[in-house]
Formats: sequence, structure tokens, C-alpha cells
Amino acid sequence: YLERALDEPPIAEDLVDVLVELGVAEAAAGRGGAAARLADAVVRAEDPGRRAAIQRIRGHTLYVQGRHREAAAAFDAGLDELDGSAGELASELQAGYVAAATIDPELRASALARAESAVAHLTGPLAPGDRALLAQTALHRTLAAAPRDEVRALALRAWDGGSLLADETAAGFNWTLVTGAFDFTDELELSLDVCEAAMKDARRLGSPLAFATASYERSIPLYYQGRIAEAATDAQAALDATRFGWHMYARSAAYTLALCQIERDELDAAETTLSILDDEPAGTSIEHPALLDARGVLRLRQGRADEALADHLEAGRLFTEVFGVLTTGDVAWRLGAAEAAFASGDRGRALALAAEELEFSRRVGLTRGVLGALRVLGLAEGGERGLALLTEAVAMPEPAPARLEHLRALVDLGAALRRANRRVESREPLRRGLEAATVRGASRLAKRARTELEATGARPRKVILSGPEALTASERRVAELAASGATNRQIAQALFVTGKTVEFHLRHAFRKLGVSSRHELAAALPRPA
Repeated sequence: YLERALDEPPIAEDLVDVLVELGVAEAAAGRGGAAARLADAVVRAEDPGRRAAIQRIRGHTLYVQGRHREAAAAFDAGLDELDGSAGELASELQAGYVAAATIDPELRASALARAESAVAHLTGPLAPGDRALLAQTALHRTLAAAPRDEVRALALRAWDGGSLLADETAAGFNWTLVTGAFDFTDELELSLDVCEAAMKDARRLGSPLAFATASYERSIPLYYQGRIAEAATDAQAALDATRFGWHMYARSAAYTLALCQIERDELDAAETTLSILDDEPAGTSIEHPALLDARGVLRLRQGRADEALADHLEAGRLFTEVFGVLTTGDVAWRLGAAEAAFASGDRGRALALAAEELEFSRRVGLTRGVLGALRVLGLAEGGERGLALLTEAVAMPEPAPARLEHLRALVDLGAALRRANRRVESREPLRRGLEAATVRGASRLAKRARTELEATGARPRKVILSGPEALTASERRVAELAASGATNRQIAQALFVTGKTVEFHLRHAFRKLGVSSRHELAAALPRPA
């Protein structure tokens, strides 16, 4: 309809309106020409305020397309149009600039300075632009290794009880920064709450692009909770949306998917996923060192410890020297390097790297980092000292559900006790690790736990994958919608999948729940908390 309106152009300002609406529609449909359409609207608009408003839309469109430097330029151009005047549009443009510019190594320092200055002067009730700047600052404080409680407080203030999502809808990007800050501080349940709200809003919008972003964001806390099958489902669903034009966090989704594939012992699949490293020169995006770190994990599982160490160390160099990042929260490259160094025979280097991570994580207050560092130190130390460190790791207070690092520590402690000929003691942590890893889809960890348990002389029972806990994320979502009365067609529309995919998940859900009809689903599924 809008394209036909351009065949007989109206007067100038009406034409600008048509171009803007068409650009927005094309962006929602994932068309690459949306940004160019909006640029045309900027040129034709006569009023500076109108041009600034269009640059805000154009900057957002470019950001979602992964064109971060161009997005930053668009937001900055909008600020120039306002010529230093304050107001809501100015704060939204400023927040957009910070979001895009911090991803670019050359612009990052100036962007952070802008954000810190703006947040320092916030008083009174928050406006949408204020919440966006707080979200930016929360995430960037994580990269600068700010104390955990400070980051959490900023993220909660930015989220503002869901007002941030209401400001921009799930099609925005500032809410994703809040989930990043929550993931960093190990507030995984808060992160999941935000992702669920965004996923619900994406369905309301009917936007496959927003749904893909919410799926990707949810894969991260699920992974660190050790819910590997669910995390892999979400990460793959996000990558599948590239057919709709979703590129916002595609490389980051590949990183998470590769880690899930490694935990599921699907090493060939992980190799294929990480082949995207061949398409990009090092240092051009912050996703590159993250992908390198994932490849380091893969190389270690493949028995190529020296290559693994090189990948982890290069990831750390890029983060610190090129991007000026002290920590990313979710990429523990020092721990990966320590494990690789130990596997390659360099025990001294392994101990030094793990000790550095332990000191750093304790100073910042990162529970996940402390637990992981204690675990790796225990492996490298060996003997009674190593057992004491592994025991300390397992004894750390854990929320429910327990984290992936906790499951790893359980299995490593059990294996160490078995090697120390304390077989009876080793069985309890190995059984706990085996059962949790099996149910959550962490196949590699489950296989190792089973092997170690059998080596103690025990006969581990087969974990039966049935009941609600056995459902994958996709199976649960389909089953819940079916239980609410939705038809297969309605479910497919809500989840942006095909009818055959719905049938596949529903069939597996029926089998795991022990039901034979949709009418039995509601009783078989647990009531939401």
C-alpha cells in the first residue's frame, strides 16, 4: 500500500510521512533497504526537529541490522539537528548513540563518557530516555568490572518494573542490556523474567524479529542455569529467524549455541557453528573474541589443548587491548585458558590464571566466577589441597536451580575423590551431577559422571526422561499454548514456526507427559508459580 502511494507522490511533508512509515514497515519485515528509505526521508524533511526524530528511527533500524557505526552516526546526526537543546528526543538519541557506539572500538570511550555524564545528573521521575541511559550504564559498568551490587541496582532502576519495555516494546534493544547486566550479576531468574515479558510482547506485536531477540536473550540465563536443551532450542530459534532478516545478535546467538552443542557432546555441529569465525577479521566486533573463546572450549574437548590455550589467550587480548573490556561476565576466558594450560602440561600457568580469576571475581562479587575458579584451581592443585578447593566450590550456596558451574564442580569433586580411592564418598556428588545433567540435556557432563560412577563400582540407575521436567523449552511452550485452547495454527503463529514444527513438539510432549489428548495437558503441566 505504501509503495503504491509513492507512485503518485503527495506534497513534500506528506511524502516524508509515507517514506517514514514505509521504512518502519520494511524494517519490521526485515528488509535491508529500510535504512536507505529513512535516509531519503531525512533529506526531504524541512524541519530540524522532524529530521532528528527520523534519525532516531533510522539509528534504531541500523542497530537492529547490526550496522552499529552507521547507527551511531545517525543518532549523532539527530543530536546535531537539535543543536544542544534538551528534551525527551535528545535523551533518546543520546541513549541510542551510546548503545551503538560502545560496540565500536574507536567510539567506545567517548560513548561511555557521555553515558556516565548523563546518568550522574538524573533526578526525579524517570523518562524513557533516562531509563535507556541507565540500561546502557548498567551494562557498561559490567564491562568495567564494577561491583555486582552497583550493577544490579542500576539494572533494576533501568527496568523500572517493566516501564523500560513499555517505552520501546520488545522491538527495542535497551531491555536487552538489562538482561545482560542481570546475567553478569548472576541474577539469572530476574533475567528470565525480563526475557519472558519481552517474548510475550513480541507475540503481541506479531514480530518474528523481536521474538528472535527475546529467544536469544533467554538462551543465556538458561545456559548458565545448566538447562542446556532449553538454551540450545532458544539459540537455534533465534538463528533460524535470520530468514526473516534478523541479524541483531546473530553472532552472539551462534556463540551461545556452540557452547550448548559442546555441552551436548555435538562437537561436529559446534565446529560448523563456529565456522563463522572465518568470515570476519579479528577485532572488528566484540562478538569475535567471544566466538574465539567458544572455539577454545571446543578445541579442548577435541583434545587440542595447545590450540585451545591460544584461542582463549587471544580472546582475552582482544577484550582487554582492543575493546578495553575488563570482563564480559559471560566469557570467562581466564578459566578456559587455565583448563587448557593444565591439559597441555603447564600447571604453573594454569594455577596463575585460575588464581587471577578467583581474586578478580571475589573483588567484583561474581559468584559464578568464584565457583569456577575454585573448581579449576582444585583440578590444577590436585591432592588434598585440590580436594579441599573442590569441596569449597561445591559447598558454596546455590540458588535453585543450581548453576552449570555447580554441576561441573560436583562431577569434578566426585572424580577427584574416586581417584583418591575414596569411592564411597565420590558416589554422592557424582549421582547428583549425573541426574541433574541428564535431565537438563548436558550430555557430555552426564556421560562423564556416569563413567566415573561406574568406575567406583556403583550401578547408576537410568534417569527416565519423562514428566514436565523432561520437556524442552519448545515442547513446554507448545504444550502450554495447546493446554490453553490454542489450535496448532494459532500456536505456529504465536511462536513463528511451521505447523509441522508444532506437531513435532506436541507429539513429544504427549509422550513425555504420558497423555494422549490436548484435554489432558492442563492437568499434566505444573501450575505457574
